[in-house]
Amino acid sequence: MEINALFTSLVAGTIFLLGFLITGVLSDYTESEKSPSDLTASLKSEARRFLDFQKSFTNSLLDWFHKKEITKST
Repeated sequence: MEINALFTSLVAGTIFLLGFLITGVLSDYTESEKSPSDLTASLKSEARRFLDFQKSFTNSLLDWFHKKEITKST
């Protein structure tokens, strides 16, 4: 098998493109390490807001049942 100029340039071009691909993947990988903690923080925040709303709504509903709150405000 003879190694000619076309083969060597093909190998060099492939290595060059792989370098670009690996560089892009590594930056995405380091950025994706932050995603689980960001997702966890936002889910905890949403859960807390929902529980606060649920507590407020339940108290409002109980007050309405006991005629302490009018229907319009509920």
